[in-house]
Amino acid sequence: MKKIFSLFATMICFCLAFTGCYDDNSINVYVPDGAPALSVSEMLYTNEQFNENVTYNVVSANEIANTILQQTADIAIIPTNIASKLCGDGKTYKAVGICTFGNLYVIGKNDITSLNELTGETVGCIQIQNVPGLTFQYILKNNQINYTLDENEANANNVLLKGIEGTDVVAQLKTNKISYAVVAEPLCATALSKFENNEVVKVFDLQELYGANYYPQSLLVVKNSLIENNLTFVKNFINKMQNNKNWTNENIDKCVEAISNNLKTGATPSFTNNNFNAEVLNNCNIGFMSAFENKDFIENYLSNLKSIEENAVGNLSSEFWFNYE
Repeated sequence: MKKIFSLFATMICFCLAFTGCYDDNSINVYVPDGAPALSVSEMLYTNEQFNENVTYNVVSANEIANTILQQTADIAIIPTNIASKLCGDGKTYKAVGICTFGNLYVIGKNDITSLNELTGETVGCIQIQNVPGLTFQYILKNNQINYTLDENEANANNVLLKGIEGTDVVAQLKTNKISYAVVAEPLCATALSKFENNEVVKVFDLQELYGANYYPQSLLVVKNSLIENNLTFVKNFINKMQNNKNWTNENIDKCVEAISNNLKTGATPSFTNNNFNAEVLNNCNIGFMSAFENKDFIENYLSNLKSIEENAVGNLSSEFWFNYE
């Protein structure tokens, strides 16, 4: 019996290692729901395989980091600061390109025109410890506007920043717990639709406040082993991304379906037919630029975030950058 069991175990090991019983040949792509998913929407819609076995996964923003930590992602789009922390040494993943350039906006009950007018007000902010909150804090700091995250320190001479969930934005505005909110598309459009007669309006475009070229909000990272073993696939994937913006502009009616069809079962999609249109697409600022050719742009942004929170970014090695030309 022991000999039979041993032979059976050996056959299983042989099968797992050589015959494909355990399928480790699939290429797993993970992207966060929302604007990052739009940057690969054509591939999501067509289920582009590139003559390989590709699996597309749209997950929540809270789940994307784990796909890197657990190395389940062969390709992923992640916030730039998270990429610097988890992939900055370049040992397992490399930065390939910038995918989104900011989709954050300030909405509020008063149609103000200057950041100074936020002084003395309470501003709710989604993901206050991540890109949205850190970017907004940098903008306030860069404009010499005092702010605090401590309610006990709030006064008429500073801005009180309050971390809130996206699902609470409308309720907190309606109950006057906040006067303004920093939100991302499509939450911006969705929240505005809940108010009538311009009771709440869009007051600032954070991308314009940050700078003329906006900021590198998220990066495409690719596992080194995939680059080394299937460079042709990686280049074909990049080529599709470079042309994706044109596809989305010409196929606005297909974007919601593209993302929803690849969303984890039971998850609530960010984009629906009720909140997605050409204006929202434009406000998401998707695109594609080589990370290697725009190192200074990325490093400057990370430096700005680091000036707000030391631990928000990681150190970048020369091995982090992938030059695919």
